[in-house]
Amino acid sequence: MKLKGFGQKLQDEVIANIQFLTANQHLYLFPHLEIVASEIYKSLVELNPNARIEWTGEFRKRVQVLDKLEVVSDVQLIKSDAFTPHTNGHFYT
Repeated sequence: MKLKGFGQKLQDEVIANIQFLTANQHLYLFPHLEIVASEIYKSLVELNPNARIEWTGEFRKRVQVLDKLEVVSDVQLIKSDAFTPHTNGHFYT
């Protein structure tokens, strides 16, 4: 690709940055996801007052970069309309 007024090195850097962003757009930093997770947890407890609900996986381990939130429970959880299914079976708000 040739963009007038931009050198080849700058064009290559822009393309590399766009590719990086595209490849990582589904990843979240733990501190940002922690805020969302708190709200999700409150909703799940409200909908399932008798259930024992715990975070598991990468979130429980406090991994700094995550691609999903995982929860386990001792009962089948009732899901809110606020949670929408994704094609891979995970639910997102």
